[in-house]
Amino acid sequence: MQHAYDRAIEGVDRLAVTLTRHTQVGSLPAYLTVLLATVIAVPGAALVAAAPSLGSPPLWRYSLEPVLAVVMLAAAAAVVAARHRLTAVLLTGAVGYGAAGLFLVRGAPDLALTQFLVETMTLVVVVLVLRRMPARFDPGRRSVPGRVLRGAVAVGVGAVVTCFALAAASARTAPVISPGYLRRAAETGAYNVVNAIIVDFRALDTLGEISVVLVAAVGVGSLVRFRDRGAVRAADEEPPARFPTTHWDEPRQTWLPGAGERPGGERSVLLEVAIRLLFPSILVLSLFLLFSGHYRPGGGFSGGLVAGLAFVLRYLVGGQADLGAAVRLRPVAVAGTGLVIAAVVGLAPPAVGGTPLDSRLMTWHLPLVGEVKWATSLFLDVGVYLLVVGVVLKLLSAVGVSLGEAGAAAAREGEGSVR
Repeated sequence: MQHAYDRAIEGVDRLAVTLTRHTQVGSLPAYLTVLLATVIAVPGAALVAAAPSLGSPPLWRYSLEPVLAVVMLAAAAAVVAARHRLTAVLLTGAVGYGAAGLFLVRGAPDLALTQFLVETMTLVVVVLVLRRMPARFDPGRRSVPGRVLRGAVAVGVGAVVTCFALAAASARTAPVISPGYLRRAAETGAYNVVNAIIVDFRALDTLGEISVVLVAAVGVGSLVRFRDRGAVRAADEEPPARFPTTHWDEPRQTWLPGAGERPGGERSVLLEVAIRLLFPSILVLSLFLLFSGHYRPGGGFSGGLVAGLAFVLRYLVGGQADLGAAVRLRPVAVAGTGLVIAAVVGLAPPAVGGTPLDSRLMTWHLPLVGEVKWATSLFLDVGVYLLVVGVVLKLLSAVGVSLGEAGAAAAREGEGSVR
């Protein structure tokens, strides 16, 4: 019996090694291809077996929609053939901006604004990460059969998702809930029903989503810092020059912070001064979006992204030193404060006999201003605003350390080659 058990365990181990050798190839495109092919095979097969009615939706309502669709499809097809990483990222961004245009044409300015800001932030972060990677894709992994396979899988996933969305819409029997949202939005004092849904009707979902975003940002930042911790320690252990040599024509005090962080060829005094002049205006625009979200397109998420892009501009022109001069607080503290504010807003109503995440419409009569109405759910938007800003600062902090070390390593390699 023991011998049979040992042979069974040995067989299972051998099978595991064989499967791992053929499946765990260490290639992200291969893993994504397998996952997406599974999506096509399993839900797609069930959808085909059910043979639901897809209805007869119109192809488009406005003449601009086909133009945007052609641009998006052309950009998506060009991504498959792109050989440079930056080109592929920009083409992917074109698809996202096209989707924002479709939202705007269909009368969803909130979704269009959010999509535009998220796409811009994603492009900036990905481009910063690409500075540490080769400019071109590995020619060995860009074979024609591989590109054809990935293109076919992408088309298959798009077809499955499209058919599923049409089938789900045509199978609806209960009345839609959007008229109810529109009718009850006035109870929250909101003219923007999208913001009312986010911070009033579905406030619990919003609280859970921002918690997930904070945890993910902290995890990503920790992984980047852990990977580069050895390089930081090695750089700190290098003894500094005790008696630096200076010349009479060299400035002893820099005018702009972070002057020694990047080579002179990568800096522009005109751009840095212009960004510093525009920085307060961008922050004011973010606050306008925050406080006007109840009445027009905007809200805490959009305002936080605009403020985050303002800090991104400060980082791009001045580096970590300029970013540190713009905000003195730790990114985790800013994001944590936003989450605490949102949680307190949700737990405060039961203390006064209300329900969790309840909102009240307040009316104040201020001198020289008159009657001012505002909802207590505004504080939840403030929490979302601070959390988004903190998450952006956390990502910049992690990417900034990584880029700084990459630049230092490149400089050391250049010095070694010159020698």
